[in-house]
Amino acid sequence: MLREKGFRELVSVKQFREWNIPVVENGVAVRRSYAEKNPATVKRFIRAAFEGIKQIYDNKELAMKVLAKYTKLTDDKLLEESYRFSVEALSKDAFMPPEAFNALVDQMVSQKTLDEAASKKIPVTAYFDNRYVNELEKEGFFKKLWQ
Repeated sequence: MLREKGFRELVSVKQFREWNIPVVENGVAVRRSYAEKNPATVKRFIRAAFEGIKQIYDNKELAMKVLAKYTKLTDDKLLEESYRFSVEALSKDAFMPPEAFNALVDQMVSQKTLDEAASKKIPVTAYFDNRYVNELEKEGFFKKLWQ
């Protein structure tokens, strides 16, 4: 809709990937205390989220129906563009690269939404935990999902 009003996309997640610029892509937020008390639930949620992402890649018709339902879009051109954006933005990789969080922290400091002194005291690993993704990787979940 914005493109039709003269706006243009400056950069896409796909371009960040092509330029090898790490960004936070697919992320699930949960309190660390909850995750530590409920690791099986966290892993089931990650599995379900990535099974959903797989459906977006593999079943365009279903993905378009879901997009139409929840966005209330009826214009086929806009739905097609929304689908394209989804496929380009959703990574098949669940691993959160530490470099992406370093870049995010740097950006927040430059925008003054995070105090620079505080950012130096908090290790970047405080912002994310790949433990559950790593466990699913070891179990072969992602390999089987994307084969």
